[in-house]
Amino acid sequence: MNKPRIAIYLECDTDVGGQYQYALSMVAALAQQQSFDLYCYSSRKIWKDYCARHAITYRPFPTGFATHRLFQRFIRRSLADAKPSAWVGRLLQRVIKVDKIDVIVFPMPTTLASNMPIPSIVTIHDLVYRYVPEMRGDGESDAEYYDDLYQNILDTAGTVLTDSELCAQQLREAFPTKAASANIKVLPYCAPPYISEYLQAVKDNPQAVLASISSAVRDAAARPFIFYPASFTRHKNHDQLLLALRQLADEGLMVNAVFSSPPWPPANEVKALIAKYNLQSQVTLLSYVSNQDICYLYQQARALVMPTFNGPTNLPPLEAFALGCPVMISDVFKESEQLQSGVLLFDPRSPEDIARAIRQIITDDTLRNRLIAEGHQRDKELNLDAFSVRFADIITAALSEK
Repeated sequence: MNKPRIAIYLECDTDVGGQYQYALSMVAALAQQQSFDLYCYSSRKIWKDYCARHAITYRPFPTGFATHRLFQRFIRRSLADAKPSAWVGRLLQRVIKVDKIDVIVFPMPTTLASNMPIPSIVTIHDLVYRYVPEMRGDGESDAEYYDDLYQNILDTAGTVLTDSELCAQQLREAFPTKAASANIKVLPYCAPPYISEYLQAVKDNPQAVLASISSAVRDAAARPFIFYPASFTRHKNHDQLLLALRQLADEGLMVNAVFSSPPWPPANEVKALIAKYNLQSQVTLLSYVSNQDICYLYQQARALVMPTFNGPTNLPPLEAFALGCPVMISDVFKESEQLQSGVLLFDPRSPEDIARAIRQIITDDTLRNRLIAEGHQRDKELNLDAFSVRFADIITAALSEK
């Protein structure tokens, strides 16, 4: 008997950060399932290379187009658009028919589900543009655009994935008519596969792993520090964290911090704030760092500190849980099940409360050890194996709808 054929549409690259890691977790989770044949559709070389290393069937999508660089750039923008042109949907239908795909998965929100002749599974990551005032006015937070996108997904996708019960509840509140008839399933995030790969590498050959860590990262970790891996965008809220560090310094508690970010956007505003608050000797900025570098920073840090307004779930706490790093995070989404244990919450709008939490984690080893222990337990509940089993169950249910 032939195995069901599952396709995953992968028009994302490393520059989208957490969404790329989420897509990577989906591919790794499906690859674990021996009951499916997995196909990956993408125009991105990074996915072609990944599939080749893991014996996954890769289909370049689209094919047969001119190779002129400008035209390729136009095509790639069309493919990655959450609301792609109609020709993308028609071409994808044709490829699905040729490959005899049974279910197609979209790790990022897209209207392509409306064109699919087979069961589709589409992810909606969050509704922060509706629930968090600080997100409004960002280029990424056009409410009308996202309302239209999400209603289309709720109306046309066979299954809609969310990362938490809280996000599912928000969908039902925001779009009661569409959500009432939608098949909404909760698939909690897990730490990306590179975390377990790093831990295994450390177990096998710790000296080789240490030798692979960049000199910039080793230098940054040479003194006690708190760690914040996040893009330098407004809603990541670096400014309030820097104010908290300034307040602590004025009290005589000098806390070092390491910020890592993708190479976009520029760090100019954060650098200006560091200079304004005279924190140049305490704050280290890192641009692109490797997966192994990131893992090393988590393991060396006194804590992960996330004053973000994004949510309701985020990947860095899951990474920190797995790597034994205490987690301090915004209380904006304190109702989220991700934050029910293993975390120290603070008000991201209050530098005083951020400072209070940092002071606690720096001075209270009992608290720090408790958070590490609770984090390890959360990792057991939210790791890739658990993610893979839940995801397989959702796909099996979708197959029954054919």
